[in-house]
Amino acid sequence: MTRCKRVLPVIARWLAVTVLAGCVPVGLTQTAGAAAASEVHARGDIGGQWQGTLQADKALRVILNIAKSDKGWSAKMYSIDQGAQAINATSVTLDGSSFKYAVDLICGSYQGTLSGDGNSIVGTWTQGPKPLPLTLVRATKETAWEIPAPPPPPKLMSEDADP
Repeated sequence: MTRCKRVLPVIARWLAVTVLAGCVPVGLTQTAGAAAASEVHARGDIGGQWQGTLQADKALRVILNIAKSDKGWSAKMYSIDQGAQAINATSVTLDGSSFKYAVDLICGSYQGTLSGDGNSIVGTWTQGPKPLPLTLVRATKETAWEIPAPPPPPKLMSEDADP
């Protein structure tokens, strides 16, 4: 059994999808407004918050936070309607206008094309056997979805408790 097949039952809840049952996530699409047309980003600057909506059994908002470091790009993916758990992207690349990222933990990957104004990425999300369309939109202060705070840790039972 491959690593993805072993991990997917655990991760499937995160995406509300059970790949092992033959289901795959349906198209992720744009729902928030793109950055203002006058806000053109430096060529190759993909840093910031990107967002789109996963149309599964119910609409699930997905955020991709991209950051630049000395080692290149990194990203964290969130399904904010299912909590605040971040999933780290294992790779993020931008080559000209070709953008790619992979999330090995959920056996998912994305490949798209950055728009000329740097405010949207149109491409394909692949997880399981069927590639699906995905448009990511650069969020602005006005359109950015809030990432919920993580839940507090569970309270420990008292040492003298009699369960």
